[in-house]
Amino acid sequence: MTAFGINPKEFITSMTIVAMAIAVIFRDYITNMISGLIVMFSEQLSVGDRIKVGEHKGRIIDITFANLVLQDEEDDIVMVPNNMVFTSTFMNLSAHQSSLFTVRFELPLEVSLHFEELEEHLKLSLVTHPNLKIKDDEFKIKVMEIGKDMVRYKLDLHAVTNSNRMHRDIENEILREIIKFERKILKSS
Repeated sequence: MTAFGINPKEFITSMTIVAMAIAVIFRDYITNMISGLIVMFSEQLSVGDRIKVGEHKGRIIDITFANLVLQDEEDDIVMVPNNMVFTSTFMNLSAHQSSLFTVRFELPLEVSLHFEELEEHLKLSLVTHPNLKIKDDEFKIKVMEIGKDMVRYKLDLHAVTNSNRMHRDIENEILREIIKFERKILKSS
């Protein structure tokens, strides 16, 4: 360095100032990356967990260096910065299994014209189901998306236990009822 006429003390001072400026500029990105590494290698969270971070709530579909990628109740994708896990209120809702589960399905438009009948048919078949807790005012089929030739629906239910196997069995029963209803409507058309 002295051969090129550079004072080593001034050079190190200049490099320190540049490094501090870079650290200040990229502070949020660096903390997100470090938080991402901590989240990735800790046992606190994993893909598939249902979480609530601040005002965001959903299922983790990916963990990157910078973000947690969540899919919320409306199937929207939400990118939550990793450092929010450490700086705001955080709950892992999957730490305890929930009795809540969701049944998703889609029907052709011609069957969807009979939406009220479908809702009543399912309500009648499920209200006495021994493994479900259903109140009349809580049973609502939600329309998620209307496409060119189909409608996507979602039905949130509470089971008597938090067994994933029971949830799948009940979901299969409900889907069979929906297929019966669809067949009946298409035959009468």
